[in-house]
Amino acid sequence: MAKVKPTARGVARRAGTSVSAVSRAFRPDATIAPDLRARILAASDILGYAPPSRRARAAEARRAFALIVGDVENPFYPQVLRQFSSAAETLGWNMQVLVAPERGSVDHLMPQVLGADLDAVVITSADLSSKLAAECRDRALPVTLFNRVQVDAEMNAVCTDNYQGGRLAAERLIGTGRRRLAFVGGRPETSTHLERRRGFLDVLEGAGIVLMHDAVGRYEYGIAHDVGRAILSEMEVPDGVFCANDNMAYAVLDAARSAGLVPGRDISVIGYDDVAMSGWTTFDLTTVSQDIPEMVARTIAGIRTARAGDPGRIEIVPARLIIRGSG
Repeated sequence: MAKVKPTARGVARRAGTSVSAVSRAFRPDATIAPDLRARILAASDILGYAPPSRRARAAEARRAFALIVGDVENPFYPQVLRQFSSAAETLGWNMQVLVAPERGSVDHLMPQVLGADLDAVVITSADLSSKLAAECRDRALPVTLFNRVQVDAEMNAVCTDNYQGGRLAAERLIGTGRRRLAFVGGRPETSTHLERRRGFLDVLEGAGIVLMHDAVGRYEYGIAHDVGRAILSEMEVPDGVFCANDNMAYAVLDAARSAGLVPGRDISVIGYDDVAMSGWTTFDLTTVSQDIPEMVARTIAGIRTARAGDPGRIEIVPARLIIRGSG
């Protein structure tokens, strides 16, 4: 039986860290804790792993990929863009950035993508038709969906465990004594909405709690603010709200304050993403965190190893609840 070649991912598992940390451990100028570097190097010695040679790195430096970004008004995606930009700069890769329409597919952008000399395409917050996905496969151009799964196309995907994130939000609300619960979802056709909602409702069902409101905010502040005002103006208002992203949670927090409610006391509000604004005193938002650096690292690793004819693979990154004053 052929010996399995050691990989950075195997070292990361053995050292109990991320793939990106393994990469940093082999760069003398990289910022990394000394004890973590030592642990990674020890794991590398045990597994017989060595970083790519200079020749391999030189070949890799010629790589180029397109990052198609949608929903740029959502604070989550500018953070994603910064992480990809940083990774590309570190590796010496060329990154082409294209902005997709706010809603819909990215099909109209694909002719310029297919006409460029690219090694891969990464799509965030948008869809690609099955026809064009097949054309990308025919041209041996790997496509990775970031923060989304698309069931009708055999593409790679990297996303947080959205189902787990929904469960974490429900468990937190119920664990703090909230029983009149509402859900403000995103776009019902997206996997992020569906999985976060499913995880949330499964915990409620297990606890014998009936959801008071199942609303749609389409991931937008304005729509979610109107939804928040509506559900908080009824005779019986919810005492806990889970929003499928932070942007909508900010809107519900503002609506709650306008209604005379004190977040964290009269009503708990939980978001999803943990963008930088969520830690601001103005919001102090309890939220489900997405590990953007790890998600980007896994996407980059997938670009490195992608080969023509490989089947689509879904990478799931664990979610984590960040507890702050809103709930």
